[in-house]
Amino acid sequence: MHSPVGSDLQRAPCASPMRPWARRSLYALAALALLAAGAAKWLVLSFDGERVKRVTIDWMHVHYDRELAFDGTVELQLWPQPQVALRDVRLSEAGQPQRRFASIAYASLAVRLEPLLRRGEIEIDSVSAEGLAVLLRRDEQSRLNVDDLLARVASGGGEPTSPVISIERLVLRNLLLQVDDALDGVQGRLAVDELSLDRFGPGVPSPLHIRATANLTQPAMNAAFELNARLEHQASTPPGAPTVMRLDKVALQVRGRGFEFEGLDGRLQADVVEFDAGAAPGLAASRVELGNVQLQFSGLRRGLKGEKGQLGLARLQRAVSQRKLVFDKLVLRLEGRHQLTTFDLN
Repeated sequence: MHSPVGSDLQRAPCASPMRPWARRSLYALAALALLAAGAAKWLVLSFDGERVKRVTIDWMHVHYDRELAFDGTVELQLWPQPQVALRDVRLSEAGQPQRRFASIAYASLAVRLEPLLRRGEIEIDSVSAEGLAVLLRRDEQSRLNVDDLLARVASGGGEPTSPVISIERLVLRNLLLQVDDALDGVQGRLAVDELSLDRFGPGVPSPLHIRATANLTQPAMNAAFELNARLEHQASTPPGAPTVMRLDKVALQVRGRGFEFEGLDGRLQADVVEFDAGAAPGLAASRVELGNVQLQFSGLRRGLKGEKGQLGLARLQRAVSQRKLVFDKLVLRLEGRHQLTTFDLN
């Protein structure tokens, strides 16, 4: 009546041993991982920052007749992505090694490898810089101290088949721009607390944010600026043609002292701001066009207090080379007072 012992019991299944091909695959993957880690470590340890400095210094001297000096280090890291960082760099004026044009405290650049290896495209994941100082000069003949740099950019760098370059994120902090413009009589400095730009490349609308302070002696100005817009640029086609820059949905706020106003508070909005710069020295072929502009402002000027000012424009166009200035549908309204007298101007 009883079944044989154990006849109704189920045997527990035994784990099947790893197949030989799976074991070999794991060993191969482990070996590849160790090899990649070793190669990465070798690249970092064998990276010759001093050689990079020498090559870059020589290239800048040969192509631009400018002296480049590295007072700090040049470093390479591979994780989490390839990145080059440098510290304390100086660049001279063209042909004037003793005169400083620009300096930077720290900068880093991270590149994505997959687009470069597969499609020959340079996708820069991020560019960041701190403590950048630049001197921008223009003489009475409209010659800029960056004409040599701009000429190479406008011509496509001399490479007709140069790869497409895009930047996912650009961040500049503590940027100081010193301006010495003998032609327009502008003297002073622009201190940029922060400049950020996302997804920058040809034909790509890129969110732009700038927060800065202008401290000019000529014309007198001490004001804070904040700009938000979407920036887009078109590559020069053919090489040497003007590079077109476009700002959409522009919102600019200015507060402080300037344009002979005290207590200035201005807010500008525009659907589009488009400008281009020709390859001619001094940007003589530049053009600026604004569409659907709305400006609100208030401030005190020579005892005249503007409490509510409004300016509207359907279009404003300025072509420097043609000496042309065009307004369409200009509307101006100003409410304010002078001592005990109030006024309303349309």
